[in-house]
Amino acid sequence: MHYQAKLLAPTKEHPGLIEKQGVLPSEPAEKASFVTELVQWIFANSQIDGLFYLLLDNQPMPQANRVAKFDHHDDSCCWFLNLTESEFAILQDAWGKNGLPLDLFYPEQEMVCVPYPGKGLKAKVLRLFGTQKCYTPMQWRTMVNNK
Repeated sequence: MHYQAKLLAPTKEHPGLIEKQGVLPSEPAEKASFVTELVQWIFANSQIDGLFYLLLDNQPMPQANRVAKFDHHDDSCCWFLNLTESEFAILQDAWGKNGLPLDLFYPEQEMVCVPYPGKGLKAKVLRLFGTQKCYTPMQWRTMVNNK
């Protein structure tokens, strides 16, 4: 029902931090169109495609100490869906009907983290500090199957 979007690396035509927030349209087709246009606005006005802030939630934002239903704060590689199991199952069904992979997103506990790989000095030092390399379930399956 609510959204908040920020350009974190705006193009020169948009100096400074630019933000949009408000209430999403209630009708599903209008909501889908609005979100599509919002994402297009982000990419058209960002120097770096992956560096942006977009939250979508049922409650007004921002909410301190709370993850939105859809939460992408920057380019940290992580896009969060904060859904119940039943909401996630409904979403996966929609992905399947639209030809998208069912593991487009996955439960956080399915991420596979291993000690930082490699034999060089950098890898050894990173392992000493407990650094891990984390993989999505799909990345991990691909690695294991290609060995």
